[in-house]
Amino acid sequence: MQIVAEARTRNSEDVLDSASSQLGEGDFACVTQLSGSVIDFIGQSILRAFYDHVLKSHQCDVNLTSLSFCLLTGCEFWPKLLDWGFIKFARRYLRDVTRLILRRRAVRTKLPRALNSALCVRKYGETMMNKHASTRRKFLGASLAAAVPLILPAHVLGRGGAVAPSDKITLGVIGIGPRCTYDLTAMLGLADVQCVAIADVQASRRDAGKTLVDKHYGTADCKLYGDFRELLDRKDIDAVLVATGDRWHADASMLAAKAGKDVYSEKPCGLTIELCQRLAATMNATGRVFQAGTQRRSVPNFVQAVEFAQSGKLGKLHTVYASVYIPTLDISWLPGEQAPAKAECDWNMWLGPAAWRPYNNQYVTGKWRGYSDFDSGARLLDWGAHTVDLCQWANKADQTTPVSFEPSDTGITCMYENGVKLILDFLPTPFGERGPNWITKLGTCPVRFVGDEGWIETGDSGETEVSTDTLRRELKDAAGKVKGLDVTAHARNFFDSVKSRQPTVANPEVMRNSHVACHAAALSWILKRKLTFDPANQAFVNDDEANRLRTRSARTWT
Repeated sequence: MQIVAEARTRNSEDVLDSASSQLGEGDFACVTQLSGSVIDFIGQSILRAFYDHVLKSHQCDVNLTSLSFCLLTGCEFWPKLLDWGFIKFARRYLRDVTRLILRRRAVRTKLPRALNSALCVRKYGETMMNKHASTRRKFLGASLAAAVPLILPAHVLGRGGAVAPSDKITLGVIGIGPRCTYDLTAMLGLADVQCVAIADVQASRRDAGKTLVDKHYGTADCKLYGDFRELLDRKDIDAVLVATGDRWHADASMLAAKAGKDVYSEKPCGLTIELCQRLAATMNATGRVFQAGTQRRSVPNFVQAVEFAQSGKLGKLHTVYASVYIPTLDISWLPGEQAPAKAECDWNMWLGPAAWRPYNNQYVTGKWRGYSDFDSGARLLDWGAHTVDLCQWANKADQTTPVSFEPSDTGITCMYENGVKLILDFLPTPFGERGPNWITKLGTCPVRFVGDEGWIETGDSGETEVSTDTLRRELKDAAGKVKGLDVTAHARNFFDSVKSRQPTVANPEVMRNSHVACHAAALSWILKRKLTFDPANQAFVNDDEANRLRTRSARTWT
């Protein structure tokens, strides 16, 4: 290539000295990667991709020729390139192109030494160098001598509407059943997300998941694991979708965060108050992006209802209503059966941290719901994780919880410190007729927000009802309604946050407080009495019995 040829006509010692003098020790490993592996091995393709995807957005005067010269000589333009993320862009681009080459078997021999060395670049600028290239100058010289021409397809460069590999987020799936299949199908439709692996304790579900993913991509590349810890060991996976049964959500999410993965977790995210607290603390300590699967926060009609409550269109907000199931607490066991072979269904891993009980096929085919060892909050969180969460949001209470919880035969009344009342309304037929308290046509998971000047109610149908003509004129056009179960926008918010490192709409603090509110309400129903709660300490006030129920013993499953 012309740039490499020009570089070789110059005194390479001067070029290398000039380049290395522009950066500190911490950045030198990146320079070795770029000078050798990027310019020689990939050549102009990465420069074109960076120019198209980044520099144009900065309205920069630099052209491709000067950009190439800059990389070779270490000119004064380097600091701006670093500010614009060139190092990160180049390293990720190199990684993804290498995967593409190997996957397509385009390279059947050992990788060039320069590329092998580049792939060993570590987070803080350390690099493992070949013992025969131990100095900066020798290492860079060896890299420049290893030029290999490479023609890349247009989709690798992000042309023709395709997403460049360097811009894709690699996704692993932990637990795949009906709900996960729904979530994953939406995520597969996102052009910048690539599902690469699935872990499930049941072989039939693993195989079905692989069929779904491979059919979508037209490949056979999706890898399968019986133990999700093997999936977490993969360094090439950026994020995971945790969609196991409820018993595993918190533990799997925390292990994923500690393994350096961002997490989208189905709800409920924790079976107890203590697990929700630990989960939020783990996400904050590891700095991982987290999204609770409370997707109605991203569905337009619910967002609009919250905006009505928060903006004052309803007047002063005084009551928020959350629809929930009638609570149940089932501690029975199904009859024991012979467990299948571990390769077919790993019963120990299926149970995970839940209390041991004998195998029964109904548990592993979705009939585990309602059994208290596997479910959460006397089943209040099945809908409450969504509806209470929306009420918290409407009351601008994402950073707190109610301070009291009082059960009755028909619901649970909760009071916030600001005087707003939250009512959890028990629905005898949540999937049937929901009157007279609710408007059935609005669909499942309805919420209602009431102020002194009007009310608004909405549900999963995407439709909304309000109390006055004035409020009705404020409603946005309902054309193109989105169903409440649709996770597309919520997933999009998660993956955007993976890139930006900004909080998601259902971040750890939001999840913790809304889930804790549900759990506290459930404990008031279990104990059949009013409970007083301290949101700051997230503990019940002068109530040892209730505080003991904030946690439950976990089985040792490893």
